[in-house]
Amino acid sequence: MARNEAKVIRAQEGLLIFETEIGKDFRVQVPKNVRHNIETDGKVRITIEKT
Repeated sequence: MARNEAKVIRAQEGLLIFETEIGKDFRVQVPKNVRHNIETDGKVRITIEKT
């Protein structure tokens, strides 16, 4: 999977699970189409699970 690529695993109201690579500096890129669904002052939970 390319560094800037993400694969949506599950999507429903209030929940979105996607897979992506983590860079060497441990940064995760959230895809633009996902960012549009999150309010700028909204709270989210991010869980990192090694697959």
